[in-house]
Amino acid sequence: MYAKSFEDRLDRLQRQPGGAPTEELIDSIIGPRRPATGVLPGLAGGICGTATGLAMKSLQMGGAGLYAEGSLVAEAVAMAVPPAFLASCVLAIAAGFMHRRRPKLLQFAGMNLLVIAAAVLS
Repeated sequence: MYAKSFEDRLDRLQRQPGGAPTEELIDSIIGPRRPATGVLPGLAGGICGTATGLAMKSLQMGGAGLYAEGSLVAEAVAMAVPPAFLASCVLAIAAGFMHRRRPKLLQFAGMNLLVIAAAVLS
C-alpha cells in the first residue's frame, strides 16, 4: 500500500504539520557538545618541544651546535636533555590513557613529541 498524496503521507506518519520538535529529537540530532580546548596547550607543547628538540639536535652536532663544547651551558643542556625527552615520552603515554578526562594534556603531549621529532629528524 502506498500513499497517493502528500496529505495521505502525513496521515500515515501521524504527524502534525505545525508541531514543534521534541527535546529528544533535538538532542539526538545535535548530540552532546564538548567544550573547546583552545590553542594554549598546543602552543605550550610546541614551545617545550622546540626547546627540547633543538637542544637534542645541538648535542648531535657536537661543537658546531648552539653551545660550544666544554662550556657550562653545554654541560647543563647535556644533562637536562635526556630527562626532558624521557619526561615527554612518559607524559605522552600517560596522556593517552587519560585522554577522556584531560584532553588538554593530550594536546600538549602530542604537540610536544611531534615538534621534538621534527626538530631531531630535520
